[in-house]
Amino acid sequence: MATIKVKELCEILRIPYQKYYQFSTEGILPKPDKGYVDCAEAVQKYIAHLKAKNTVDSTSSLTHERARLTKIQADRKALQLEKEKGKLVDVDEIMKVFLDVLGRINAKISSWPSKAAPLIVPVCKTPAEAQDILDRLVEELKDEIRNWSTYNTSRSNNPSSHTERNSKASKTQCKRVGRQK
Repeated sequence: MATIKVKELCEILRIPYQKYYQFSTEGILPKPDKGYVDCAEAVQKYIAHLKAKNTVDSTSSLTHERARLTKIQADRKALQLEKEKGKLVDVDEIMKVFLDVLGRINAKISSWPSKAAPLIVPVCKTPAEAQDILDRLVEELKDEIRNWSTYNTSRSNNPSSHTERNSKASKTQCKRVGRQK
């Protein structure tokens, strides 16, 4: 039974001095007697404590990993169910439709100068009339934006939808421009 100072034992075990006293009050390590402890007993108890802690950690780690895997599998099944119900959509599909809508809006805005020039030049006598024509073109675009939720991808492939849009565009023309027939 070799005794050693607690400070020296803490240096050997590489634990802080206060931690040794915490372990001794918890019953993990032997209580010191006048600053000395039995070296062999303290080292054996500390090794037993580390082994027990490692076993608990690995068991809890395995349990944690199993729980995490179960949660991932449950989340995957829930997402699959939501997709089957039609509550989830494919991001690529949505982006394709969104970019198509943005392209249509861009084309509509780009067509304003060529649409507005023949309407404004011969017809407008005042800036207010020109403003009115441009306001109608803006409203046409706003209507198209408001109706985005009714947008159908088959519209772009359906020839009747093109004539439908063209008839909407022709409604903005209030007076005939050019030579009389």
